[in-house]
Order: sequence, then C-alpha cells, then structure tokens
Amino acid sequence: MVLAHLVEVQLVPAYLTAGFRRTSIYMNDPTDMVSGREIHLEREKHGEIEFVTFNFDKYRRPAFQFHIGCRKAAPNQAWVRSAKVVARSTQLFHFWGKPWWLPSRWWSERMSLRVI
Repeated sequence: MVLAHLVEVQLVPAYLTAGFRRTSIYMNDPTDMVSGREIHLEREKHGEIEFVTFNFDKYRRPAFQFHIGCRKAAPNQAWVRSAKVVARSTQLFHFWGKPWWLPSRWWSERMSLRVI
C-alpha cells in the first residue's frame, strides 16, 4: 500500500526525531496491544505520555486517521488532552486518503503523495 509506505517514510521520521518511539503496546500496558494496522508512537515528557497514532482503514483502502493525545504517566493515567486531526473544524473524525466513493483503480500514487 503506497499511502502506508509514505506515512512510514515521510511522517514517522519527524516524530522519531522529536523523541517519540514506536511501541507495540499502549501507554506501557502489556495487556493493551497495538493493532497490526496502526503505527503508534509515544514519548514521556514532564510526567506525561504523549502519543501519536496513525490508524489505517480496516478494509485496506488507502486511507488513515490521525490521533494525538497526552495522558498522565502516574498510575491512574488520567487524560490531559486528546484529538483527532481533521480537515475541517466541523468534523469529529476524518479519513485522510482515498474517499470511500472513489474506485480504487482511480486512486493514484500522486494522490497519495498529495495527502501526505
């Protein structure tokens, strides 16, 4: 999938440079595993765990959602803030990538590059 590869090579390195690390579990909880269709990054800073998650479409459509957030690192892990990155302020969530109504054969690599 071209879009997932572009996220991996063009977006993830910027977060790794900023001190995030790729994890296979959420918030240091070994019972809460990251799905195989997600890229989950975390960093601990000032007693908080900041995270970024790229959640890819479950039907293999070249699209993803982008979540950011922060929780306390203390035992209760209270939420500090959480958001989904959307295209318009009126949206609650947004899939970045191929619209559901567009046939896959018309989605090009150039379109994926434009999304990134």
